[in-house]
Amino acid sequence: MVSAWYFNSESKHDQRELNQYSPNKPVSLEELGKIGVLYDFIDASLGEAYYSKQIDEFSKKRGYKNRDVINIHKDTFPNYDEKIKTFFEEHLHEDEEIRFILSGSGYFDVRDKADKWIRIAVSQGDLVIVPAGIYHRFTLDTKNNIIAMRLFKEVPKWTPINRDIPTTEQNPHRTEYKTQLNSVGKIWTYPNNPRVAKALVAAQYNKLHVEIGHVDVGKTNATEEYLFKFGGQVPAFETLDGFTLTGANAIAQYIASATPGSQLCGNSTKEAARIQQFISLVDYDLAPAQAAWLFPILGWTPKDADATKKAIEDTKRVLKALNEHLRDHTYLVNEAVTLADITVALTLLNFYRMVFDEKFRAEFKNVNRWFLTCVNQPEFIAVIGKVELLGSKAAPAPVAAAAAAPRAKSPARAASPAKKAPAAAAAKKEEEEDFDLFASDDEEEDAEKAALVAQRLKEYNEKKAAKPKPVAKSMVILDVKPWDDETDMKALEANVRGIEMPGLVWGTSKLQAIGYGIKKLQITAVVEDDKVGVDDLSEQIEAFEDLVQSVDVASFNKL
Repeated sequence: MVSAWYFNSESKHDQRELNQYSPNKPVSLEELGKIGVLYDFIDASLGEAYYSKQIDEFSKKRGYKNRDVINIHKDTFPNYDEKIKTFFEEHLHEDEEIRFILSGSGYFDVRDKADKWIRIAVSQGDLVIVPAGIYHRFTLDTKNNIIAMRLFKEVPKWTPINRDIPTTEQNPHRTEYKTQLNSVGKIWTYPNNPRVAKALVAAQYNKLHVEIGHVDVGKTNATEEYLFKFGGQVPAFETLDGFTLTGANAIAQYIASATPGSQLCGNSTKEAARIQQFISLVDYDLAPAQAAWLFPILGWTPKDADATKKAIEDTKRVLKALNEHLRDHTYLVNEAVTLADITVALTLLNFYRMVFDEKFRAEFKNVNRWFLTCVNQPEFIAVIGKVELLGSKAAPAPVAAAAAAPRAKSPARAASPAKKAPAAAAAKKEEEEDFDLFASDDEEEDAEKAALVAQRLKEYNEKKAAKPKPVAKSMVILDVKPWDDETDMKALEANVRGIEMPGLVWGTSKLQAIGYGIKKLQITAVVEDDKVGVDDLSEQIEAFEDLVQSVDVASFNKL
C-alpha cells in the first residue's frame, strides 16, 4: 500500500533515500486527495489476466483509451542516466499522469498548496493519478528498478514542461489546476440553470470559489465518463479528490457545510433539522405550485385552469404560514441567513417577478420584508442580480427586521369593542371569512388592472418569442428483454441502435443477467421531449418481434 510524507528538502541524502523529517511527518490519502492526487490499489501479484481486467474497468470509468508499459532499469532503459535526471526535474504535464506499478518501487514527489514537497512511495499494485498542472517529479528508490503501466486518454505521450521555464506558470493547464486547487468543486450544468443558484449563493456566503462546467445536454451528459460519474444527471458536482454528487439540494448542502462553523447550516442539531423542514416545504409545496402556476405562463407546459387554481391556493396557504412565522423572526431559522432562507427565497423569486403583484403582496407583509432583506444582500445580488418585483421598476429597499411588527394581541387581552357590538363583530368576521384575495371593490379598477396585465403579458410574450426556447430533454434507460438465452443480443442491440428519430441520441448500454442464462439489454437514450415519445420508441423496438419479448422503462429523468 502507498505511503506518503513531507520530504525533507534540507536532507543531504541521495534522492533515492526516504528523506524524511525526524520525527516523520506523514501525509494521508485524504490530504493527497485535496491536491488532486488520487490513489487506488489493484493486486498485480494475481497475474496479468486479473489486473488487465481490473485496468480495463478502471479505464472505462475514467475514459482512458491507450496504455503502454515502461521498464526503468539501467540495463534496459535507453539513456538511463539522462532520463533519470529528467524525471527528477520539477515539471508538470498537460494531461493526467496515471501510473500502475507492476513491479519494483519508486517515489513520486508532488507540491502541496504551500509549495512544499510531499513524497509518495509506490510499489507493486499501487495506482496513482497525478493531475494535469501540478508540479511534481519522479525518482527510483535504492532498488533501482520499476515496471509501470502508463494510461492515457489520447495518444500516448510524455511531455514534461519544466517549472524553470518562464512561461510555465501561465500555462493554461497550470492555471486550471490552481483554480481547482482553490475551488470547493465544479458544478456541471447548462447555462442559467435556476436549480444551481442556491449552491452559488451558499458559496458566496461561505466565500468559496465554485467552478462551472458547461453541459451540452444530450451530448456532454451522454458520454461514458459522465454517465459513470453522474448517471447523466444535471446538475452534478465533483471535487478535486474525485467525490461526486447529483441533485441541486445535495450540492447546495455540501457547499453550505464546506466551511467549518458556517452559519448556513445552523448552530445546533435542532436548527439543522428546522432548515431541512423548510427545504422540504419547497420540494413538496412550492415547487409543484410553481410548475402548475408559472410554467404555463412561460410556455413550458399547457395551461390547466384547475391546476393553476389549486396552485394559487397552495401558494397562499404556504405564504400565510410563512407570514405568521416571520412575524417575530428576521430569518426563517435563526438571526442569520441559512440554507433555508436561500432555498425558499430563490424558489419564490419568479413568483415575485411574475405573479405576485402589489395587491397580492399586501396580505403577506412579513414575507415581503424577509424576501427583500434576503435578495438585497450582496451574496444574493452576486448570483441573481438586482430583483425587480412585478409592478415596480426596481426592488424597494428591505425594511427593518420583523421585530418591528408586533404580534397581534389575543382576543382575551385586546380591548374589545366587539363585546359592545356583537352583531357588528359577527358581520365583520363573516366578511373576513368570505374575503377573496383576487376580488375587487371597484369594477373600474379591475378593468384597468386587466388591461394592464394583458399589456404586460403581451410585452412578455413578445420578448419571450424573440428568445430561443430551451429544448426540454429527458434521459431514458430502457430494459429490452429477449425471448430466450439463444437470442443474438448483438443483433438485438444493432437493431435498437438502428432506430433513428429527430431528437434521439443513443448512449451507453450493457447486458444484465435476469436468470436461466437470459440477459436483457439495458440501453440509455437522451430524447427531446417534444420530438420523441417513449411509448412510440418502445413500440418501434418491440416491432423486432423475432428478437424482443418486451421493453420496460427502467428510468426516466428530466434534464
